[in-house]
Amino acid sequence: MVKEPAAKVDGSHREGLPCSLVSSMKSFVMSDSHLTALRLPPFGLIGNSDGGTGSYSGEIDHTGFLSDNIGSLFLNPNFSDVMFVVEGEKFPAHKVLLAARSEYFRAMLYGGMKESDEGEIVLEETNVFAFRNLLRYIYTAKLNLLEYKEEQVMDILGLAHKYGFVKLQNAIAEYLKAILNNKNLCTIFNISQLYFLNDLTEYCLVFADQNASEVLTTQGFLQLSINAVTQLIARDSFCASEIDIFCAIREWVKARPEMQAAAVEMLMKCLRLSLISQRDLLNIVRPSGLFAPDTILDAIEEQDKKRTTDLTYRGFLSIPQDGDRGLTRHAIGDEEGIVVQLGRPYIINKIVLQLFDRETRMYSYYVEISMDRRDWVRVIDHTKYLCRSRQTLYFYSRVVRYIRVVGTHNSQSNRMFHLNSDYDWDNGYTCHQLNSGAITIQLPQPYMISTMRYN
Repeated sequence: MVKEPAAKVDGSHREGLPCSLVSSMKSFVMSDSHLTALRLPPFGLIGNSDGGTGSYSGEIDHTGFLSDNIGSLFLNPNFSDVMFVVEGEKFPAHKVLLAARSEYFRAMLYGGMKESDEGEIVLEETNVFAFRNLLRYIYTAKLNLLEYKEEQVMDILGLAHKYGFVKLQNAIAEYLKAILNNKNLCTIFNISQLYFLNDLTEYCLVFADQNASEVLTTQGFLQLSINAVTQLIARDSFCASEIDIFCAIREWVKARPEMQAAAVEMLMKCLRLSLISQRDLLNIVRPSGLFAPDTILDAIEEQDKKRTTDLTYRGFLSIPQDGDRGLTRHAIGDEEGIVVQLGRPYIINKIVLQLFDRETRMYSYYVEISMDRRDWVRVIDHTKYLCRSRQTLYFYSRVVRYIRVVGTHNSQSNRMFHLNSDYDWDNGYTCHQLNSGAITIQLPQPYMISTMRYN
């Protein structure tokens, strides 16, 4: 008698079958020296893994088991064919796995280098803690950075960069963004520049812009490289008191007595002496010896001769925000207009205004900006145009503390246009008689136009 292969079937598969499928092939199971007949569903109609009877996808995904199996080889001497020695500690490893995970190790172990034939490889200038955790990542693709100190995370980042683990490097960079604060900013900023992590560098710069005064007083500021310091203080958006920036730079230079004069001079060019009061120029800057007397006199002369709005101010950068809907007004002819005082100096290149549009009226106006509310610079002049509704105004970036909007004309005439705020651009239309009149459309504000579309 020929026995069929034994099969164990969960009863739930049978109970979920339609009645028409009850008649099916038989299989026999040997149990206590007697045979038990079981009915199985036809091939191709076996239920889902959850006991249902829907179609089976046929896809098998056991990557979790594979990861666990490979992870079990971490620091396991079984089948190991190479030994790394770091700071006297030995780490068994597997060449093929390291080569599959890293181009660096592939070149080292299979690229004809001397390490290719060595059973034991000594890694110089390598942190043992960082290497152990890098190996852990190679074998398991997992690391819990919350378990490590900041300096340990940065050591791991250094090895990830050295051995070309880009995904690990980027993941650590994202983690460093999350833990960034005033105390560790300068350290992380240095690291980001060292490993060319441009996204992390930009994130640090924006953070420093928003916390410039606090960053200048940290111990980490004294540890910045000259390139990092230059990149920080050269930014218009690194907004702190100029005398505070000078004092921080003075201490930074004192910590580097061996620095060449040419490098110091290049750094000093990033300071804006014309923003420092004459009293501080004479009592703080001049005694430092970091600037020639003529340079200080030039700064004083610039303060006296230039308009305040023409000085190279620093200001804050902020993401665009929509303010609460409100209403204010002024009488036409009042040159004081509507003045908005910002909480602190900001670098601005765009202003959005909402002109009153609940009636059919148009306005002419101009916009001026100032740092001291005495010296005003006109950045928008729409005195010769009729404008309505929402105004989006662009101009060259400037540091601004005060904004003044002055209306010069108000008209309630609707002879040229009337547009509804709820106008249906897809279904609405207008017309005029042929050879009589025209269709005139007034835009809310002046625009430079190169193309237009109509149906």
